[in-house]
Amino acid sequence: MVGPRFVSLRTKLALVLIAFLVLTLGTLGLFLNLALTRTLQAQTIALEKRYAENVQQSINQVLFAGKYQVQAYVEGLVRHDPGLRYVAVIDRETRRAIAHSDPAMVGKRFDDPMTERAFTALDQNAAVAQASKLPNGEPIHDVSLPFLRGYLHEPAGIIRIGTSTATLWSVVNQTRAISLLIILGCMAAGLVMAFGVSIRISSRLYQLVEAVKRFGEGDPTASAPVKAGPQDEVNLLAENFNEMAEKLTAYAEDLEQQVDARTRELAEANASLAESEQLLRLVVTNTPLILFATDPQGRVILSEGKGLALFGLHAGELVGKSLIEIYPTARNLLERALAGEQVHETFETQGLVLEEWLSPALDKDGAVSRVIGVAIDVTERMRLEAQLRGQYERLKELDRLKSNFVNAVTHELRTPLTSIMGYAEFLEDEIGGSLAESQQEFVRQIQRGSRRLEYLLNDLLDFARIEAGTFRLRLATADLGQKMREIVESLRPQAEEGGICLMVDLPDAPLVLRMDAQRIGQVLINLIGNALKFTEPGGQISVSARHEGTAIRCEVKDTGIGIAPEDIPKLFQRFSQLESGVKQGKGTGLGLSISKALVEAHGGTIGVNSEPRRGSTFWFTLPVESTQASDSAQADEEAA
Repeated sequence: MVGPRFVSLRTKLALVLIAFLVLTLGTLGLFLNLALTRTLQAQTIALEKRYAENVQQSINQVLFAGKYQVQAYVEGLVRHDPGLRYVAVIDRETRRAIAHSDPAMVGKRFDDPMTERAFTALDQNAAVAQASKLPNGEPIHDVSLPFLRGYLHEPAGIIRIGTSTATLWSVVNQTRAISLLIILGCMAAGLVMAFGVSIRISSRLYQLVEAVKRFGEGDPTASAPVKAGPQDEVNLLAENFNEMAEKLTAYAEDLEQQVDARTRELAEANASLAESEQLLRLVVTNTPLILFATDPQGRVILSEGKGLALFGLHAGELVGKSLIEIYPTARNLLERALAGEQVHETFETQGLVLEEWLSPALDKDGAVSRVIGVAIDVTERMRLEAQLRGQYERLKELDRLKSNFVNAVTHELRTPLTSIMGYAEFLEDEIGGSLAESQQEFVRQIQRGSRRLEYLLNDLLDFARIEAGTFRLRLATADLGQKMREIVESLRPQAEEGGICLMVDLPDAPLVLRMDAQRIGQVLINLIGNALKFTEPGGQISVSARHEGTAIRCEVKDTGIGIAPEDIPKLFQRFSQLESGVKQGKGTGLGLSISKALVEAHGGTIGVNSEPRRGSTFWFTLPVESTQASDSAQADEEAA
């Protein structure tokens, strides 16, 4: 392929300057020629007019002497002036020549247009200049002036003077030749200057081009020379190129470093990707899954996974086959996935239960290009789930029977317990007769056992109500601080009996809120009772309460044996007892569970902070404005 013809900038610049000079000087010469020609013509005509006026005056004077003297005068004028072609004196009345430089023309009548135009301007006493030609074709200037006759000097005719223009054009041609020589000289000087300027400018541009070429070939040290002194466009271009070359060199070095770093990162990523791909393939081929993919027509394009062995297949064996033809039961699932739906279904085929996930893969236009599927054999899981559901139903029935049994036993035991407690009071009051000291101690033992049994029955009854969902609160505005003092005082004898210091730390201001005072008292009895059970003699129990935001926080802190961290989550479960409680045979494991239900029914929370051998702090919060129960609920409880 032939490339475009190269024309140097020096040549282009020189051609432009030459064209400019030729056009400028040519135009200037043309205008000068026209102006000079017109000036010479105007000056010649003016001289001819003045010459004609002189002739006019002379003829007017000669006419007084007679027409023969006029004839002699005009003939003499033509002989002495080589540029004069004719002089004619024409009478106004007869239009005939009364004198002519050519004697043969004397008496001849002149009716030509030039004569008529001259006679038309006769009365205006003005000269009329006209261009004409002689019979031999020579161009002339014809000037007509009136001649005067008589004492009144009235116009009697015209004087026509014909002057050759050859002299004029000779002068014009000489002037043109001189102008042309001057223009050519200026043009030659301009050409020399144009070549000089083009060489001077282009040489610097060639240096800049050479620097650009070297830089483009990879030479980072290439730079364009910058001329000292006044600045011009080439200098600015060279400076900008040098600055650009420095920045590009720095950028190229930085880019090279980034490329090296990125190359290392990509190499590491490729290695990691290859390792991940190998691991993924290992997982895919060894997990009990079936991984497959289909095209929009339902043909399998990928089939992998150890789960294929369940159907007697190997990896890749299904590729190219229609999934619908192989497994007709999967038609609906595949059609839903091809419609763009995420499908998750469990279905049975060939005696196996499969759980399948189908996900449509979209192309850049949003159309489904393929379907990715994962299937897993859940036959054994479904069997176990069925067993678990059956066991759950049986356990649920047992739990219902247990709740009914607890409720029935609680009500059945309450009647004889009431009788036992009543007769114990009769014995204590010695209604049947006085008792010995040992007998009175027996009665007190019966009363303590009866009260303990009553607490257990109350816990069982509350548990049964909570399980049945018939538990209700009786809310009323009360002073929590006062209730806490009452509970502490009621338990102080038990604390003193065990050698434990029981303290109260409450603010002076009342702690007023809406609560079921009996139930909150029950919570306090459970928490303080537990602290008394697991605090050794000489220990301390502190009961405190304070405002905390929009709630009141109550704490029961002891110096007892503490609780292991792994046992804390078990504390508030029903029938849950820690090993220490089981060994001591204390409680049924319902107290904290019931306390949790009571506090949460008030809209509060309950918890514990404890460490082994450092004591425990049980706490609960109650909102100042409780919204967990309504007056209608209270009415239901009262009616019950």
